[in-house]
Amino acid sequence: MISKKTPLAAENSQRQIEGREFASTYNDNNTTRTCGKQTVLAGNGRVVGAVRKGVFHKTVCASKHLLRKPEGWASDVCVLDQLEALDVEWIQLDDAETRKVYRARVGDFRLHGIPLDRGFGPQLVLPLRFWKTTQPGQPQYAQLSFGEVRP
Repeated sequence: MISKKTPLAAENSQRQIEGREFASTYNDNNTTRTCGKQTVLAGNGRVVGAVRKGVFHKTVCASKHLLRKPEGWASDVCVLDQLEALDVEWIQLDDAETRKVYRARVGDFRLHGIPLDRGFGPQLVLPLRFWKTTQPGQPQYAQLSFGEVRP
């Protein structure tokens, strides 16, 4: 049986063939899959980052978004809910100003996060002591030797 493609299906196929980004929105959460990554949206519909290989990546500017009191990084509760639904284990924040990289487990927000609402909706702040930080030029992941154990 030969099936006819609708104009929309033909357009979508053409988009994939030409290598352009093709997005489809899932109904059960605010994520969009785009060429191997899933963008994550805040409650207001704004893109806040992307999930690649099980890690949520977000570019930040510490001078604007790093909280002073309590000192840490905040995340919308609805974003954390999405990340947990996608089985994301790590959050990685790339500071565009200092080029520092901050990494923390999504679960640490639930365990150690401080509830906060300063007019942008419910958030959890994870204090800096729970983030692993690497400096520019420093390797992000240290390779362990065979049999080596780190505390």
